Amino acid sequence: MNKINYFYTTLSVNENFNPTTTVKVPPGGNLTVPVRLLAEVILDEDDSTHFSYEIILNDTSTVSKGKFENLFRNRILDGNYTLGIIFDVQVTHVEANQMSKFSFNLYKNGQKLDSSETHIIYF
Repeated sequence: MNKINYFYTTLSVNENFNPTTTVKVPPGGNLTVPVRLLAEVILDEDDSTHFSYEIILNDTSTVSKGKFENLFRNRILDGNYTLGIIFDVQVTHVEANQMSKFSFNLYKNGQKLDSSETHIIYF
């Protein structure tokens, strides 16, 4: 199967992991906003070390990149496995009326398999 099951944003201070798509910026702006990115991938093999990921902010900068480890996998139907991932990032220089776009790419042996996007709007 090898796909991204979900990818969404929440705030790092939000312990219940509810999705968040908007953040109110106080007058003056220029904030640093702690963002938590949550993702789950579905893989068709038990060995997740063949898979890697990349997270890109606003199509310009890579905020996280790496290989999956063989940890925290769950077997699901038809021999597939799920793997949940949490990333904490800091978005700097946040002003009102702007948006952050996060892209999550899934690779196997360097070949791109799937991608997903999520956004936070600052008002």
